[in-house]
Amino acid sequence: MLTTAALANHVKAAEYRPHLSRKVVRISTTVTNVGDRAGDEVVLAMTVGPHAGIGGAPLESLRHYDRISLAPGESSAVVFELSAHDLAEVSKEGQVVPIAGDWLVRVGFATPAVVAIVA
Repeated sequence: MLTTAALANHVKAAEYRPHLSRKVVRISTTVTNVGDRAGDEVVLAMTVGPHAGIGGAPLESLRHYDRISLAPGESSAVVFELSAHDLAEVSKEGQVVPIAGDWLVRVGFATPAVVAIVA
């Protein structure tokens, strides 16, 4: 499990630079085309923060996506690397602030399945 408490305690909103955030979580999954035709699929990586649905915090957020093309029977690995910015929310003042706590990460298609809980 990953703790975001250390990050949240050492980064002040005024000095937080999302574009410089280091990668803190790597999630991979394999997608297989089980049909008899070639096709494309969009794989989504969603996060649910520790305060989801409370005080205006989003219920879940799309963080990354990848579009892949697969021939019949073909499989492909899809990897998402989440940064500290992906484990942050926008405050009422408009600042991006890292949020400590347990984050749920969902990876999948239209209805993502849970693959990791980031704490």
